[in-house]
Amino acid sequence: MKVNLLLFLLLFFAIKISAQEDNQAKKLFNAGNFLQALNEYDILLESDPDNKEWLHHLSVCYLNTNGDKSRAVPLLEKLLLDVNPKPILLYLMGRAYHYGYNFSSAIEYFKMYNRTNPSNKQLVSSSNEHIEYCV
Repeated sequence: MKVNLLLFLLLFFAIKISAQEDNQAKKLFNAGNFLQALNEYDILLESDPDNKEWLHHLSVCYLNTNGDKSRAVPLLEKLLLDVNPKPILLYLMGRAYHYGYNFSSAIEYFKMYNRTNPSNKQLVSSSNEHIEYCV
């Protein structure tokens, strides 16, 4: 009985701490503080490596910091395995490949984004610019 209570309390506090860390990571991310958010999401993903929101945010953090932007590729690959991935992931993958000097793959993903989400004129325009940079 005491063991069950102890396990319940440990689990409860672990969930509460994880939720607080998630809130901190979101605040940093939404404020555009991608470097610190990157560290928070890295820690969070240790406890839940399949959390789609955290994977997405971490990939955006990698693409918006001065570090190795190609580290976003495996995160985005994991997200793109979903049955109905968000179209923005195609654009982000194009950027990740572009920064990693994999220009042919970058062009492929930018074109896929343009085909799947032509209504977002701003990102289609950005995507077309990135295609020109890759040529």
